[in-house]
Amino acid sequence: MTGTATANPSTLNFTAANETGTFSLDPLGNTPVALASLAGNYLAAADASSKNRSVTMTIDPPPNGLATAAITGVFDPNGANQAFTGTITPVASAANAFQVVLTTTSAPGVTATTSGLAYLRSTTPPSLIVMTDDGNPNQSQILQTSAIFTTVP
Repeated sequence: MTGTATANPSTLNFTAANETGTFSLDPLGNTPVALASLAGNYLAAADASSKNRSVTMTIDPPPNGLATAAITGVFDPNGANQAFTGTITPVASAANAFQVVLTTTSAPGVTATTSGLAYLRSTTPPSLIVMTDDGNPNQSQILQTSAIFTTVP
């Protein structure tokens, strides 16, 4: 495969065998996103990839002067409606990337924590892509969260 970047760094044209194509970055990817703009209610709708289980999440406005906002939510593994809490923090002030930490209690005294990244996607309505895991290298026991959350009223 060969490829060339155009003068615009957000577009990559490529040629592979007899096929050509273009990858275009989301313009919001190069735009700073304020943590306060993420405040609101979100839903990751149930579908086949989530085994028909949905996730709801709320991001609170960050307290004045703080660079971290609180997350609360509920996900439905096996009908258990497990609550989770967490935080979301900008990776850098000039980026559209956020560090996410989520903690879930599955039974009294049994908690699991995952961490990862979130990215605001410029769709209509805007959506927040969240991907976390527990860092466990044992693939049979890894705990992950990955979802595309859309804003809800």
